[in-house]
Amino acid sequence: MREAVADLQRVIGFDRWCWPFADPETLLPLSGAAEHDYGPGLPRALELEYSSDDFLAKHVLARRASAAGSLSAETGGDLARSARWDEVMRPAGIGDVAAVACRDALGCWGWIEA
Repeated sequence: MREAVADLQRVIGFDRWCWPFADPETLLPLSGAAEHDYGPGLPRALELEYSSDDFLAKHVLARRASAAGSLSAETGGDLARSARWDEVMRPAGIGDVAAVACRDALGCWGWIEA
């Protein structure tokens, strides 16, 4: 996992990332790894993400046709349209967010968010 993240960082460049694994049936995160600095805001970020269909919400990304997206594209360039970004990520100095649902024939088993 960390080798794949290092390869992605060299190719597309990013400072923070998370890679949660999920139960393909319920899409609930199970475990994973991350390198970010908004730990105190994480409970609020998760609340906003899972209590709505916030832009790039993992449960939405897992089920839609396109498995990848960016927050800037999803919000039409107005990142503040995402409550999760506005309340948690912006104060931590995070700009755009890219995410991909890791899916196979059995379903979505995780996401990579950078």
